[in-house]
Amino acid sequence: MADDNLKVYGFQIHHVFGRDVYTANPTIGAFLREMGFDLDMRSNKIALLRNPDTAAQIAANPSWAEAFLKAGWGLTFQNTSHPQYDLFLSNVIDAIRIDPALNDAQKKFALADLLLFGTEITQGNYRNTNGDFIPLVGTSQQQFQGFWDSVRSRVPDDARADEVRAFAETISPNDRTDVGRPEGADRNVDERYYRGEGLHDAIKEAENYGDSAHNYHVLAEL
Repeated sequence: MADDNLKVYGFQIHHVFGRDVYTANPTIGAFLREMGFDLDMRSNKIALLRNPDTAAQIAANPSWAEAFLKAGWGLTFQNTSHPQYDLFLSNVIDAIRIDPALNDAQKKFALADLLLFGTEITQGNYRNTNGDFIPLVGTSQQQFQGFWDSVRSRVPDDARADEVRAFAETISPNDRTDVGRPEGADRNVDERYYRGEGLHDAIKEAENYGDSAHNYHVLAEL
């Protein structure tokens, strides 16, 4: 059934803590690097489709969505900049930075919590009042803050704390795919290949892959 084939044309590598977060305020960028959160580390990157209609199609199919998430892709989309999202992150990060009640270990934990939250947004874990995924573009800084406040408190509950600790173990500034890339070069070339290859493998492993009605052909522009 050819109509059931899934063709994916074009995606971007989204930085959860975006480039503008690191560069707009050099103090915040220096703080993030000091805490071990590098812009180009793999845990700060996720692949997102450019086309919102294609992203919605994938999110609506559990088999497709599972394969995309397994491969390190999100279920939302990105096709332009997201200044309100970046502003939300910058405000929260700066509040963590200057909080006198937090030692360095607690600040790292709080940053890991925030990075996990940003990752979860792209994975479609949070929805607006219409039941739609929170988009990176079109959502205000205040709305992002409201979602953040709703899932986190100063002392996270045990379940959330366990999730954050498990996620924090995957964070390493040295785990990256841009090693050896010259300054000014596209630092996501290898990451796009890695994500595309991962998606291909995840789809091959998906249940009923051999069934012609679920034979997904992924054509990704790398």
